Amino acid sequence: MNNSELLFAYKQGGEQRDTALKSIYENEQLRQTVIKLIMSNGGNIQDAEDVYQDTLILFDRQIREGNFKGDSTWTTYFVGIAKWRWVSVKRKFGRDVELKIEHFTGQVESVEARAIEHEKRELIDEILSKIGERCKTLLKLYKLSFSMEEIAEKLGLSSPELAKKNAYECRKKFKDFVVENPTYSSILNV
Repeated sequence: MNNSELLFAYKQGGEQRDTALKSIYENEQLRQTVIKLIMSNGGNIQDAEDVYQDTLILFDRQIREGNFKGDSTWTTYFVGIAKWRWVSVKRKFGRDVELKIEHFTGQVESVEARAIEHEKRELIDEILSKIGERCKTLLKLYKLSFSMEEIAEKLGLSSPELAKKNAYECRKKFKDFVVENPTYSSILNV
């Protein structure tokens, strides 16, 4: 996908934008570029995967807000965001000087850790389903950093303020559900 195809898909919105975003997420060459960047700068494979996903959200927001002007290829722009995201993460957690052997061996986290993470994601999806489809959709859009204007438009709400109110109520519903169900709160460490 070239710059103009990407921008056209975003301008069309809806399904075309979602398809473009999915193809970016599944772009293995781009993923490997970001992984190599992070691992060559003191990160491990989990750091790299986290940065890749964060970058996708930031990239999506930058495109939607019209900040990408096409001065470079979108892949170069994406990798630039990943680089600055990693610098920000390192600075935030003071990881500039702490290098561990895992950073150089490329070891993958344990199967148990992945299984626990997968279980947590399934529980979150289950909770979202229990608090209602509208809240599930709203909270997913919110997590992807959609603006309140965009959320209002996608959900057919009359104003961004109403979207903000609904987001607050849905987050509260989610939190209340977890607090009222000790099984969920113990697994999710809440």
